[in-house]
Amino acid sequence: MTDPLKQSVPGRTRKAQASRGGGANDGAGGRKAATGEDAPTLSGTHPFLARLARYAPLPAADVDGVRNAIERVLAVPRKRDIVLEGYRCVTLHLVEHGFGIRYKLLPNGKRQILGLVLAGDIVGLPSAAFNRAIYSVASLTPMSLHAIPLKAFVGLCQTRPAVAMAMLWLREREQAYVADHLIDIGRRAPLERVAHFILETYARLRAVGRAAGNAFELPVSQEVIGDILGLSAPHVNRMFRRLKEMNLVTVRDRLVAIENPGELRFLARYEPRITGRVPRDGHSPCAARR
Repeated sequence: MTDPLKQSVPGRTRKAQASRGGGANDGAGGRKAATGEDAPTLSGTHPFLARLARYAPLPAADVDGVRNAIERVLAVPRKRDIVLEGYRCVTLHLVEHGFGIRYKLLPNGKRQILGLVLAGDIVGLPSAAFNRAIYSVASLTPMSLHAIPLKAFVGLCQTRPAVAMAMLWLREREQAYVADHLIDIGRRAPLERVAHFILETYARLRAVGRAAGNAFELPVSQEVIGDILGLSAPHVNRMFRRLKEMNLVTVRDRLVAIENPGELRFLARYEPRITGRVPRDGHSPCAARR
């Protein structure tokens, strides 16, 4: 029997469909790393577990608990809704591969993208905490998801404290991304926004082993990037061209390479976020560094 947390399952293809009762809508090597963040961990395992293990050690029993909670594997085509705003969300989905977006449709029909969904993310939070989903999630590329019923996930957190605490730390990391996004829209200049977006996306992918050296795949249109950053697609195009002219990044065939990490960080005013681990024996990750 294949282990869904260690390998994808080709041939087991189920389209994610929005429904009220079920389906997916329940609910350049050798150079210094570009961000200075901690190195990838748990190489070869599911990226969600890699993220959790950065915050707390996970005993084998806890890893087995997550594995056993998985109900099914979904192969989601591109441009397909996974969660729809206004519908119940009773299943969480762990992202193994692919790119997606969280978005909200306004009454006038306009769309606001809240951020990218990447490998290692968990789809369905915070929407599962509400009676109805508060925003939508859709795939940009084909995605591989591992579905866990919400009740099973709650039971897992109740019986596996290490998983619960790691999840708490993970959610706080997500809140830091939200804060950075607000700063992008409110205070950063367009060139700084794009530079910060590149560094943040790289850091998120590198943390789960999805970036090689200082390069990463970005199969995302300039329109989507502009929607995230509050810029028009032509403006995003100009900012990328400017970064290339400054010899800070190169883009070829959807592969973004950070050529000068230090200068790009300085331009973006980017501060690497080295997340503290869940404290043990009274030691706090917030202790002052000397």
